[in-house]
Amino acid sequence: MKKSLIFSGLIILFMVNIVFAAPVGKITLVEGKVDVVKAGKTVATPVNLGDPVDVGDIYRAKSNGRAEITFIDKNVLKIAQNTRTEIQEYTTQKDRNIGIVKLYRGKVQATAQTEFVKKVAAFAEGNKLEIHTPNAVAGVRGTIFAVSYQGGLTWIFCQEGTVYVFNPANPAIVILVPANFVSSVSGETPPTQPAMLQQFQIEQQLVTWAWEKLEEKVRYEEDRRMELDATPPVIQ
Repeated sequence: MKKSLIFSGLIILFMVNIVFAAPVGKITLVEGKVDVVKAGKTVATPVNLGDPVDVGDIYRAKSNGRAEITFIDKNVLKIAQNTRTEIQEYTTQKDRNIGIVKLYRGKVQATAQTEFVKKVAAFAEGNKLEIHTPNAVAGVRGTIFAVSYQGGLTWIFCQEGTVYVFNPANPAIVILVPANFVSSVSGETPPTQPAMLQQFQIEQQLVTWAWEKLEEKVRYEEDRRMELDATPPVIQ
């Protein structure tokens, strides 16, 4: 009986922590059909601009769907179409910032802000932003990198700075991928040696879509609302 009460108490405490945990970011851009399965839930709900992002969220972007998450430390995650990804861990403390995103399929792009990069340079063990696929771990030591996973093959592209990559099945072999280089991981083999890409290939690797047009649309709508709010009412 006593053990049963203790077990029940632990379950309640765990559920309370899930319910009252503070959001770790918010949706800052969304286009097309994107939904999310919240931690502890089984039903997906549509994603809307400004929605809070929590640890345990699983985001699913459909064939015409794209989204962007801005975390509370200003790091950014872009989610491409046909992608399923989970916010597995995200903690921010004074000297310790850890973000882990699990990529089940598709493509994501992470952008680390300057202050975060400085923390990584000063204390790498306590600060990391990583993308995990079933056969690879890619972590930031620079600012921008993209990771894709499909059919058992992981591609890692570094746009700025440096990205470290290893296969969890063989973690002793770590490859550093510099800017404008790409590496891949297949099965249980270590990452390939980085290969340099041409400009047209770089554009293919990045999570590129009409973010500029989408941002312009958002800004236009905001400006339009401000203009309407400032327009005096017509007195008849």
